[in-house]
Amino acid sequence: MRDFRVRNAQNVHEHKTGRKCDNSTCVGDLKDTIINFNENLDPEILEQGELNGQSADLMLAMGSSLRVNPAAGIAEATAQQGGKLVIVNLQKTPLDPYADMIIHGKIDEVMEMLMAELHMQIPQWKQSRWVKCALETSKTGKETLKVSGMDANGCPYDLFKGMSVNGVAAKSAVIKEEQMKAGVTIPVKLQFSGHYGEKDLTLAVPRDALKASKSFMKINIVWSPYTKEWETALAYDAYTNQPIGPVEKKQAGQVEQN
Repeated sequence: MRDFRVRNAQNVHEHKTGRKCDNSTCVGDLKDTIINFNENLDPEILEQGELNGQSADLMLAMGSSLRVNPAAGIAEATAQQGGKLVIVNLQKTPLDPYADMIIHGKIDEVMEMLMAELHMQIPQWKQSRWVKCALETSKTGKETLKVSGMDANGCPYDLFKGMSVNGVAAKSAVIKEEQMKAGVTIPVKLQFSGHYGEKDLTLAVPRDALKASKSFMKINIVWSPYTKEWETALAYDAYTNQPIGPVEKKQAGQVEQN
């Protein structure tokens, strides 16, 4: 689940989502990449898919009615060119006569059995988030810590339900004079929408490491929906992507960790 409604448009062929870019220098309309009925597929992607279908030794068609062309034709091409076609779907499909094997089952259950047969472990999914921390210094020497969300590509991403920096309920706060010394950390409390049960998380942002990384670092925080814990918080230099080290963290109802 996402932290926001992905699409608000009422017109089926309107691709604007109703949301704006989080980058303050852009704030342009965000558009989805859905291909609706009566809209053309990207010809280059379609051509590559058709070539792959024609040359495939094995095609797994999973969870598809295989009734919509030209995509359905890719699976048919595999069978016609001598490849094996395996269909996994709860219902019958028009391509069943072409299939070498038909499994009427749920995709997750079939894949779990297949991976077990192959002796391959399926890794647990975990939620990975990125926190951007920037330290700005004025001409008078006053320091301000600014915190925001970002995605894995470094683009602005408004993912927090609430936030406090250095005890102030805001996205930025001035660092006190007594905090401007070696070994001091700045508390940053993050609140989430909680679709995966995420608990509030407090990070102890290291001022020394932030200064050493040209006042710009990013922190990767990882939440496990299985253990209901923030498992890791690791800081990186935002310019070089080199790891700096673990960041002390404390989630609601838990003792401080690093």
